[in-house]
Amino acid sequence: MPTTTPILSQSVNLSTTLTPNSDSVTNTNGSTITETVTTTVTGTGTTTTGTGDSTTATGTTTVTGTDTTTTGTGSTTTGTDTTTTGNGTTTTTGTDTTTTGTGSTTTGTDTTTTGTGTTTTTGTDTTTTGTGSTTTGTDTTTTGTGTTTTTGTDTTTTGTGSTTTGTDTTTTGTGTTTTTGTDTTTTGTGSTTTGTDTTTTGTGTTTTTGTDTTTTGTGTTTTGTDTTTTGTGTTTVTDTTITGAGDTTTGTDTTTTGTGTTTTTGTDTTTTGTDTTTTGTATTTTGTATTTTGTATTTTSTVTTTTDTDTTLSTSSTTTFNESFNGTASTVIGKSDNITVSVTGFGVITNINKSLVIFIVCLFYLL
Repeated sequence: MPTTTPILSQSVNLSTTLTPNSDSVTNTNGSTITETVTTTVTGTGTTTTGTGDSTTATGTTTVTGTDTTTTGTGSTTTGTDTTTTGNGTTTTTGTDTTTTGTGSTTTGTDTTTTGTGTTTTTGTDTTTTGTGSTTTGTDTTTTGTGTTTTTGTDTTTTGTGSTTTGTDTTTTGTGTTTTTGTDTTTTGTGSTTTGTDTTTTGTGTTTTTGTDTTTTGTGTTTTGTDTTTTGTGTTTVTDTTITGAGDTTTGTDTTTTGTGTTTTTGTDTTTTGTDTTTTGTATTTTGTATTTTGTATTTTSTVTTTTDTDTTLSTSSTTTFNESFNGTASTVIGKSDNITVSVTGFGVITNINKSLVIFIVCLFYLL
């Protein structure tokens, strides 16, 4: 039996601190969704331009008529507010001479006629029919000089009628006709202007030399308003009776208002065919230009961003217990150190007194 030695009574405090694994959970699951959908639709413009159809009709002019000689032309003047100014000079030499003067018809209002007529007749049995010119229209100015010289016996001249119909038309021309011979028909120059705002300027000269010739001169008829006519006077001589021989001046600065004078000499009848002028109408048709432009449409979708919330979870607990005991041992323990045991794998840190460890070892030894 071994000898026992009393063991120092020692009070040991065993302090054990258990710190469970501190759980720290950080969940960072951020999801970001960015959607960019851009749809752009641009309509295509459609342009349609109609093609213009242009149709221009060709004018057709038909002139039908026969000029007939009339001996013994009457003179008719009918109108209101007419001013006639002119100088007439007539010289007649010969026997058995018949001269039928110029027939002049003026119908209208506010008409001014100014002109000088000179007629010279030499020979026997000569018939001269003066100049007739007809102008019908409004605001028309006709300026012309008519000169008729007849030498010979029984001469017939039939003047030509010219018809101009239109608006705002200007006609300028000179007509000259010369006929020499026996039994000759000469068509002189006549001018008829019908229209509005028309100006006709021309000079007509007719010279006839021969036997058995009848000359129908150019007369002037003006019908309308605000018209100026320059024309020829009238002289009548029958059977060696000379009327107005010498210098005769009639109508100097004379105003005749609304006076109608009609003189008819002879039996012959003059029929002048009708001039017909037909002018086609120009028609222009232009198509319609149509422009259609498409609509541009832009659609942009919505951008959505979703981010998860970060969550941190921490858990900690501490357990402390104290344990004291009294015992004996065969060895005196004189040291009192602390031993720190760290078990990191389980997250447990234990502080154990060194003396207690020695004591426990001795205790097991004794047992």
